[in-house]
Amino acid sequence: MLSLTDLIEELRSPGVLRRALRTSLLVGTLLVLINHGPSLWQGQLPPLWQLLLTYLVPWGVSTWSSIAAIRQNT
Repeated sequence: MLSLTDLIEELRSPGVLRRALRTSLLVGTLLVLINHGPSLWQGQLPPLWQLLLTYLVPWGVSTWSSIAAIRQNT
């Protein structure tokens, strides 16, 4: 089992950060359009917490899977 220091190092890895950011922006934007499209077209913004979660979930999944892949290969 790896330590907390190892986990933090993996989280800060440029490849993990870049992949998670790209995934979050692409998937999060698609989810915002799917889930909130009609209200956005009417000029209404959904609650901020919903928008943040819509981007945070894909970021978390991408980060988790990247770290799992790194650990599997070590």
